[in-house]
Amino acid sequence: RDGRLCQRPIRELEAFRSRLTAESETVRKNYDLCVEMLSEKYTQAQNRQMPDPEMNAVQNWSIWVQGQLIRSAADAFIAHYPAIMAGTFHSELLADADMQGIKRALQDIAVRFIYDAKPILSLEISAGNIIHFLLDHFVPAAIKYDTDLQPSPIEERVIRTLPDNYREIYKYYARDKDETYKLYLRLLLVTDDICGMTDSFAKRTYQQFGGFI
Repeated sequence: RDGRLCQRPIRELEAFRSRLTAESETVRKNYDLCVEMLSEKYTQAQNRQMPDPEMNAVQNWSIWVQGQLIRSAADAFIAHYPAIMAGTFHSELLADADMQGIKRALQDIAVRFIYDAKPILSLEISAGNIIHFLLDHFVPAAIKYDTDLQPSPIEERVIRTLPDNYREIYKYYARDKDETYKLYLRLLLVTDDICGMTDSFAKRTYQQFGGFI
């Protein structure tokens, strides 16, 4: 069978090609190169008699494309450096880069086949609930922390679950600052902690705080 005609990832990319008619010749050429590279990776996987040539091809192709996107983003950063430093660059780096075509195609494929899949939607809802739960517990405790406000016993315990080094960093930068700035630092303390949690740790903290285990 012809991999360029029968394999779904390649078909999807080839179908998206018609949406790039208004792009520059460089963008279209780079896009065609990406499609050809995927077809080549697929043929190589078939020749090596891989158990799942399509999966092998997509995995190897993804690594190659990632390198191309990084290179393209770096080139765009250099090209727009003055505007970026002046604060007048308000677009994403790849929006006007030579690899924008494949970036747009992958976004389209991800939305249609990944992010709208029911298991992913359920997972995102669960993750959102966990984040809101953690914020609902940490933020009120952080607002009262290091102030004249009296925290509840639970709020005191919540603050003590924060890493010691995080609290020490807060104390260092809060020294001699006004209350508004200290409140900002306390909220930053909480958001930094939650943002730094792995998925499994956030879930475990949610379960422990909620008494679900």
